[in-house]
Amino acid sequence: MASQQQVSNTPLSLRDRLRTPDYLYAWAHKRFNFDIDLAADSESRKHVNYMDEADDSLSIDWHNLDGAGWCNPPYSKPKVWLEKAWLEAQQGFNSVFLIPTPNGEDLYRDHVFGKASEIIMINGRISFIAPEDFTVTGKKGKPDKHFKKGDEMTGNPRGSCLVVYNRRYEGHTQLSWVNRDDMKAEYKEAMK
Repeated sequence: MASQQQVSNTPLSLRDRLRTPDYLYAWAHKRFNFDIDLAADSESRKHVNYMDEADDSLSIDWHNLDGAGWCNPPYSKPKVWLEKAWLEAQQGFNSVFLIPTPNGEDLYRDHVFGKASEIIMINGRISFIAPEDFTVTGKKGKPDKHFKKGDEMTGNPRGSCLVVYNRRYEGHTQLSWVNRDDMKAEYKEAMK
């Protein structure tokens, strides 16, 4: 019997706007010391410096910016963001992307493996943050699930990883991992 891959119940209109949990960004920022959020809006931004849709981050030369960039790219089009990250890495710009874990798609073969310097697998599913109030319609007799703006959205059907671009050449991509619960514990301790 073949197993079916679980799919997201989150409305398509919201998937591109799901927000990064603070604990995850704090862990990554501690390691990479970001200077700008490359794809955000005033409510979802993780850094005081950020580019929103009006700034059109994909048309800007990131390598002319100082420091390193953070990006939780729109879920619907990671390819263009990862292509841009690799082009900018070749010009000396460092960036880190939060994307779904690779599972054999050409996107990762073409734009991550051998180009990114590191992939950090996150052990444990990430509950992204709801950008607004909404309801997910239940399936197979399950009740509807209601989310309020700012709620953690449990039930992510895919794992997540951080893809690090900080080199100018192609070659072996290092693989490492971090435990989601360790990230949460570290964040909780820092907030005391």
